[in-house]
Amino acid sequence: MSNSTGTLPPSSSPQDPRLADEPFNDTAADVILRTSDQVNFYVCRYILSLASPFFKDMFSLPQPARAAEKSIEEDPTASHAVIDVSEDSRTLDFVLRFCYPMRKPIMTELKDVAPVLLSACKYDMDAVLDVAKIALEQCIEQDTPGVFALACRCELYDVCSKAAEEFVQRPFLSLESKELDHITALQYHLLLEYHQRYAKDDSRSCPLKHGLKAVRGTATFIPRIVHYTTFRFFASILSSEAGTPFDDKNADVVLRSSDQAAFHVHSFILSLASPIFKEMILDHQQVLMSETRPVGDEAKLSPIINVSEDSDTLNVFLRCCYPVRLPRLTQLSEARVVLAAGLKYDVDAVKALAEAALMEFVDNDILGQGGSCTILGSRFIRRS
Repeated sequence: MSNSTGTLPPSSSPQDPRLADEPFNDTAADVILRTSDQVNFYVCRYILSLASPFFKDMFSLPQPARAAEKSIEEDPTASHAVIDVSEDSRTLDFVLRFCYPMRKPIMTELKDVAPVLLSACKYDMDAVLDVAKIALEQCIEQDTPGVFALACRCELYDVCSKAAEEFVQRPFLSLESKELDHITALQYHLLLEYHQRYAKDDSRSCPLKHGLKAVRGTATFIPRIVHYTTFRFFASILSSEAGTPFDDKNADVVLRSSDQAAFHVHSFILSLASPIFKEMILDHQQVLMSETRPVGDEAKLSPIINVSEDSDTLNVFLRCCYPVRLPRLTQLSEARVVLAAGLKYDVDAVKALAEAALMEFVDNDILGQGGSCTILGSRFIRRS
């Protein structure tokens, strides 16, 4: 029966968006990402721009003005740009936590890895892609054809080869995955041909390495398959190269290292990452420093915070706070000073990076035959 008033009945009214979990519920952020299941994520435009060229280009375009249907008192989102995304709230929460300065979540199920990986490719988020790629490799035994299919879709052909090599160990007809619905007939044919040809050949050399395209991306990954613990997970995503975002003259704080290097950083990122830096920045906000930066016809003064860490340590520390690829710690002394900085400023992401590197040193016996060691308050026990 039709409604005589011409309005929808209450059960048919659109769902009101709900607020995401912390830290994506801070209305001081300047943009809202609204998911397919109607959850509002308040995020910082600058962090998204650093993490994703897709969003950086989007924000550089003129934005249409929103119709003022409600006041800010009636609708807190009225003053924010709202971007609708196709991802659900669980997927977007994973993606954003990999971009924000916090301890990163661990993905152990392909059902979580798949949408995060596809989102990383869609939005061109290299830092998220690095994490998702390693997580995908960890799922090879869990869903071999599914990993193969996802790797094909995202052009991760080295992962395709690893999945194919595992694939021949199993009966072909017993393996099914819904992810196979999304690959091409040619890719499926190559997998079938490989299984038929090499299933009983221990000396096989995967033809997919030559028949498919080059490996996507330039990150350098630790070659061995790692166990899925927090330490091993972070040890796997360390990259030997990363960009340098610390020369941004629009940043509002300068960190000066012990060797007099100036790092131009954003106070809100440091405050999110570290409660210690949050207090330090508040203490320095009213202090005028000697160095100035011209902005238009005016001169803008930025607080300069002197820290005891050298530029190499500070560089690693800050990369853990920014949405960029992580540097790799190759020296024990380097890992120790980075861990010390992480403990000093209470930054989970920095501590996780240093702990992962130290666990690698333990595994590789770099710490010697002593069996166990205590380093700067964190205990690492050598496995027997």
